[in-house]
Amino acid sequence: MSGGTFSRYPKYRPSDVAWLQEVPAHWKTKKIRDISVLKGRLGWQGLKADEYIDEGPYIVSSAHFENYRVQWNMCPKISQQRYDLDSNIQLANGDVLLMKDGAALGKLAFIDVLPGPACLNSHLLLFRPRQDAHSQSYVPEYLFWYMTTPFFQEYIKVNSTGATFLGVSQEAIGRCSLALPSLEEQRDIVKFLGHETAKIDALVEEQRRLIALLKEKRQAVIAHAVTRGLRPDAPLKDSGVEWLGDVPAEWTILPIRMVARLESGHTPSRSRPEWWTDCTIPWFTLADVWQIREQGRTLIYETHELISEAGLANSSARLLPKGTVMLSRTASVGFSAIMGVDMATTQDFANWICGPRLNNEFLLFVFKAMAEEFKRLRYGSTHNTIYMPDIASFKLALPPLQEQHDIVTFLNNETAKIDALVEEAEAASALLQERRAALITAVITGRVDVRGLADDLPFPVNRACARGLVATEIIERLAHQATFGRVKLQKIAYLAEAHIEITELEGKYLREAAGPLDRDMIQEMEREAEAIAGVRVEQPDGPGSTVTYRPGDRRGTHRQDLASLLGERVAKLDKLIEDISIIDTRGAEVVATLYAVWNDALIDGDTPSDEEIGHAVLSEWHPEKAKKFRIEELETWLDWMRRHGLVPTGTGPKTSTGRLFA
Repeated sequence: MSGGTFSRYPKYRPSDVAWLQEVPAHWKTKKIRDISVLKGRLGWQGLKADEYIDEGPYIVSSAHFENYRVQWNMCPKISQQRYDLDSNIQLANGDVLLMKDGAALGKLAFIDVLPGPACLNSHLLLFRPRQDAHSQSYVPEYLFWYMTTPFFQEYIKVNSTGATFLGVSQEAIGRCSLALPSLEEQRDIVKFLGHETAKIDALVEEQRRLIALLKEKRQAVIAHAVTRGLRPDAPLKDSGVEWLGDVPAEWTILPIRMVARLESGHTPSRSRPEWWTDCTIPWFTLADVWQIREQGRTLIYETHELISEAGLANSSARLLPKGTVMLSRTASVGFSAIMGVDMATTQDFANWICGPRLNNEFLLFVFKAMAEEFKRLRYGSTHNTIYMPDIASFKLALPPLQEQHDIVTFLNNETAKIDALVEEAEAASALLQERRAALITAVITGRVDVRGLADDLPFPVNRACARGLVATEIIERLAHQATFGRVKLQKIAYLAEAHIEITELEGKYLREAAGPLDRDMIQEMEREAEAIAGVRVEQPDGPGSTVTYRPGDRRGTHRQDLASLLGERVAKLDKLIEDISIIDTRGAEVVATLYAVWNDALIDGDTPSDEEIGHAVLSEWHPEKAKKFRIEELETWLDWMRRHGLVPTGTGPKTSTGRLFA
């Protein structure tokens, strides 16, 4: 490979498969049914959801697939008797799973870690190599990569049947052909694709995180402007409204309905066809929310449906003036926009006609700032709704009209800048995904030759597995401690990567209140620890409360794999866990934060003093730090770190987002 280009095979031959056109001369063309066992469940024999139990074999559906892997912590469990009903669809490592019908037709998962006995629901097919006395018919990951290609995905769609519920038969899939090199060459291809797609996936993940941070910043900028204004020195007062907090003293706290008229909408009776003829009036429904949700439109000019004058006159619907602020209160709760023309809405929207004291764009930004408040007010688990009495009680902090105009101008400018950055990141992510798909297709169809390249690649590290092994070790060692929970796990994980150089963890650490934090990583560590060793995550008081861990029934079985992964680093991890075990959660937080600040400075080429490190923690990390720690205490902890050899060298991951939110 040179300059990102690949060589072709020396010789090709025409293929008897139309979409393949030509294949390397030494490759063979096979039908899936000739090389693979295909199995699927034919029925559930009356299985009901109330039969799910806490312990037992897993039951897998496509709803549990994420990034081509099964999220075992999401899977329900069934009795051993149910599992034993059909041995054909009991899973094994190396199985490829395919969703064969419904909206998720073609969705895939590969079983690389099987945490225990598991079987399929009736919508999945499994693929397993046929075996003979000497070898298997193909490398399982090779078939998996083939099934991710646009060719295969298009094949199953074209061969699907059904008027409203599409599905592809086992027989049709079995007829699908693919080109197969030798087993040795398949392994080369699998190794190459695992390595190269992992690099692309890491870049995509960086873009995803950037997009999430930018959207978080956008929300923070809006919330700050409509609750604190633009003058940082403005005196504040308690608003008495939880979501508003402290607001400028000169702003007025009042119900929105004191400065805007609240209107609802309605649907003319569908049983009166004469009310649905000669329809000319725009009528905003839930079918139009995509304009706000997906396209981010602020002004709405067109609607999916229209209603008639007669329908309007014979219902509770109202023709509302241009400039009315709409708020979705049902299903897609909290999405808001401004009417660009006169229109009506369904009863799924609360509509505000602003009076002379309230700028409608300012009110729109207020609603955007209320996202968390809307979540609190939702009712119902399947059809979320905010009821009109709650909407009628909404309050806001009202600045003078000119200040409202200034805030709107500021927010339009700032959000436009952030939105442009989001678009750039989304475009970059889409391009990376296109390149990933093109690479897989080129390699799996033999358009490029990667045999020599595979020999030079390091063995591909499964990041999820590495995270699971490290998490399992930490949890099994410390779960008995009253001071051990999610915070301590995250701090040890950060130090494992930054200090011990367990780079396989690939964390992206944010400067959060409790120290360096990678939320996505900690969630994956928990999922994988459950899959590897049956570790249970317990949070009895619900989201936001203390998390503890309970080791599973496969305790200690991970140690050999951990040693293979870490080599001599396993002894260093043992010492790190031992050192952190003797301090409480608060100590783990301060040690990890001090290490991160110190290490970040070294990465930047600085050599900070203890006083500079301490002040950076208190003033540059997160506002909560200054409330929790004193400089003298931080200097004491720096001495503790030196005594235990926790001295950074300016390598490893650098924490981020502090400057983004500055």
